[in-house]
Amino acid sequence: MAMISTNPRLFRGLSASTLFNRLSRMNALRKQRALLKSLPAERLADLGVSAKQAHQEANRPIWDVPSHWQR
Repeated sequence: MAMISTNPRLFRGLSASTLFNRLSRMNALRKQRALLKSLPAERLADLGVSAKQAHQEANRPIWDVPSHWQR
């Protein structure tokens, strides 16, 4: 069985449905960050995001999620 290498604090004491929801949100975030990384500079400028900011956001670890997800 493969183990997910991530921050165990995010999953401690969760029910199966809560765990599924959290993993689903993390997967959606991963996809959003990948999309952000692929946007051309013109699109990033439309969003008010620099290429450097987009690169930093896109390269954050998958377990680096908004704090309200950790409640």
